[in-house]
Amino acid sequence: LVAASIYLTCNRNKLGRTLDEVCSTTRVGRKELTKCYKVLKQALGIRMDVNHPVDFVPSFISKLGLSNEVMTKTFEILRLAEERELTYGKSPTGIAAAAIYIAAYVVGSNRTQREIADISHVTEVTIRNRYKELANTLNIKMHD
Repeated sequence: LVAASIYLTCNRNKLGRTLDEVCSTTRVGRKELTKCYKVLKQALGIRMDVNHPVDFVPSFISKLGLSNEVMTKTFEILRLAEERELTYGKSPTGIAAAAIYIAAYVVGSNRTQREIADISHVTEVTIRNRYKELANTLNIKMHD
């Protein structure tokens, strides 16, 4: 219940912490945490807003040791992606990770897909798929 309370508080306050982060920090299994989280929300009558990619950016940028310039560029990419409805139906952490990958590249502070995958708890394949969709649609030149 403590781990579920932490996860609920992070989500409610848009602190951008993933379920996997809370699981690893608290050493509680994913299945148990998810179950307690649902029970806690129901018991307290709390309805949660959907997380957005921007909610995860500050945390991910900090963990990667990237600059405010990269963060600003990431927010710009995400704003354009939302305007073009590229984020709908996609994992917010995957979209955030891909946008950071693109922004870091554009700014010249490259990080590998593996580095970003490790801190965002999404796969390299997810980052690769999302960054290609974003870069192609937003006409951002990237290496392949």
